[in-house]
Amino acid sequence: MWTYQHSVSTTVPPALLWACYANADVWPEFDAGLEQVTLEGPFTAGTRGTLLPKEGDPRGHEQLPFVLVRAVRNGGFTAQTEVPGVVVMRFVHTLTALPGGGTRIVHGVEIDGPAADEVGPQAGPGITTIIPDIVSALIRVAADRGGLSA
Repeated sequence: MWTYQHSVSTTVPPALLWACYANADVWPEFDAGLEQVTLEGPFTAGTRGTLLPKEGDPRGHEQLPFVLVRAVRNGGFTAQTEVPGVVVMRFVHTLTALPGGGTRIVHGVEIDGPAADEVGPQAGPGITTIIPDIVSALIRVAADRGGLSA
């Protein structure tokens, strides 16, 4: 298995960050590489969706199907996409409320499956290079929507 994690603490409360996660229409506001995201139901485990990266994004420019395998209100979610028989990619987003207020945000990627040892080192760095910018933008968007300064 190949893994990556990026974490940041912010003064923005989990509920404001969760509101951005739970509304797929907002994702392109904090992920500059996305053109469109669609969900086929509510933001809960089991719901399927697609995302369309913008041309030139390291994720490619084809619609990528995913399924929400975990969705915990104000706690985060995990989206999973699979290349059958090759790899399973999990995009793990965790929100942890901090004792003095604010949130610890962790965005991670796990690449698992028969070809993970090959695909992870080849594709993983290109996929994850944008994650720090995504997390920074998520904080700004959530703060703006909540009337806070980030």
